[in-house]
Amino acid sequence: MVLNAVDDQLYFATTPELKEWFEQETDRRFDVQKLGQAEWYLQSRITQLSDYSIILDQSRYAALVAGRYLGPVDDSQIPTSVKMKYASPLPNGTIFSKQDCSFSYADVITLQEEFGFEYAAAVGSLIYLMNTFIKLTFTIRKLAKFMQKPGRRHFEVLKHLLKHIQCHRCSAGIKFYSDIKLSPLYQMMIETGNAEHAEAPLILFTDSSFQDCPDTSKSMGGYLLFMKGGVVDNSSHLAGVVCHSSCEAEYCHATSGLMGASFVRKVHNELLGYNSDRPLTIPLGIDSQSAMDTANSHKETSRTRHIARRYHYVRFAQMNSETTLFKVDGTRNPADSMTKALTAEQLDDEASLFHVEVDP
Repeated sequence: MVLNAVDDQLYFATTPELKEWFEQETDRRFDVQKLGQAEWYLQSRITQLSDYSIILDQSRYAALVAGRYLGPVDDSQIPTSVKMKYASPLPNGTIFSKQDCSFSYADVITLQEEFGFEYAAAVGSLIYLMNTFIKLTFTIRKLAKFMQKPGRRHFEVLKHLLKHIQCHRCSAGIKFYSDIKLSPLYQMMIETGNAEHAEAPLILFTDSSFQDCPDTSKSMGGYLLFMKGGVVDNSSHLAGVVCHSSCEAEYCHATSGLMGASFVRKVHNELLGYNSDRPLTIPLGIDSQSAMDTANSHKETSRTRHIARRYHYVRFAQMNSETTLFKVDGTRNPADSMTKALTAEQLDDEASLFHVEVDP
């Protein structure tokens, strides 16, 4: 067995050697049975392809959730007109606000009896679905904000989302490619002129919508972190502060993305047998030139000096080679689906980067 010293730790030269060592160590320490390749894990189906690519999907779990709250439906019997009506996860013009909440718990119970399901239970089931239904993250996160006293509008939107899942549940697989050059993400990076970052082990995208919360004036934002062409981490959330400009909103959520990626960097290094703190530059795609300029310049101006110091983590990450920024067009930013309600066409275009069709 050939071992190499790297960063005060050892890593195995080949994958078979690592597998053999892992099996020997688990046999020595635990009473386990080896049952071969995994096919299911907590309602998630694992498909391992002949080229060593892997697809993770929850299509059956999606059908189970939709059937539980709407009743079982045969996919082949759903009319095309109904599928078109629920092509988008959100009804057109949806704005989430606490002004639509119920006044009392008695009103909530009345709505639950009318719609035939418990709001909190349904949303809770959908939260687990976000592991693979990445394009639904924005909608589910918004609905989860109103778990305490949801109103009629919230029930209507939730029912629309369940109908969408029932009609379009098969586009839920995430594929991790053994050859990154075969992934849609790689092709997108080449097409957008970012070929130098296309083969990076981890690639991060962040985005923000400026002050789109009518209740707090905070900005919705999010990030997508890719590894091997598949999403390994994502988030859709409100900024912790009220941003004074779209530049600040983009900059703040770039910071959130890098903070999330710093943990995944450690996991990635450990999986390869390296020291968890081994340096690894993560390319960060932003569609805001002003946010990139703020990160690249240490000069404070009247428009940027109010930004909280913790958000300058982006600058320090660049200085330490933890990240490098690159410009991505707003219409080609995968993280766009984390920040706003998109049309069915826009959502399908973006989801094609991280979703693949799977059999029911």
